[in-house]
Amino acid sequence: MTQKPYQVFSSMKELEKFIIDSDELKEFKPVKREINWNFDAKICEECEEPFKPNHIAQHFCEKCQKKSDKQNKRESVVHRMKRKPHIAKCSGCNKDYYRSVPTMHYCEKCSTRGGQLVSRGKYINVDNKTVPKTPECRGCGKKFHRTAPAMRYCKCCSPKGGELVEEPILLKKTNNTSKSSVLNLVK
Repeated sequence: MTQKPYQVFSSMKELEKFIIDSDELKEFKPVKREINWNFDAKICEECEEPFKPNHIAQHFCEKCQKKSDKQNKRESVVHRMKRKPHIAKCSGCNKDYYRSVPTMHYCEKCSTRGGQLVSRGKYINVDNKTVPKTPECRGCGKKFHRTAPAMRYCKCCSPKGGELVEEPILLKKTNNTSKSSVLNLVK
């Protein structure tokens, strides 16, 4: 007689009985796992009225769920959060900021991609694009433009380095207050 590589059970109770009978140390205890779904009241994203959800991912009340012409019918979580951001605490400085993306953890002061601070006023929907910071050369300390993320030196210190940032030329103060120097400043 050939032995089957696996055994098929007709019900879950038979499987549990088989496991309990084959468990010599009697360590197996069949326990059904309970999921604690917390159905707190939510605010409908269409009519903005509070409702009790039937599922954790429900975003609309029963009236608005049946509407076919919903404004945000198939909008993703990111688009909904950009329209109506949540207020969160910054992980860096502990200040309140508008969290417009689920993965955002910092304010605009602590990160280039951070959210707008609540203290600045009402939320303005702006695409957060990274603002490249001008790094300082590790050789001479001058600021330069990076063309690659790993670039650490300027053209002066390395042939493959980045171009130097031109500093604005400040006019020197002189005690000479002649008409020609004043006219040059006005121009």
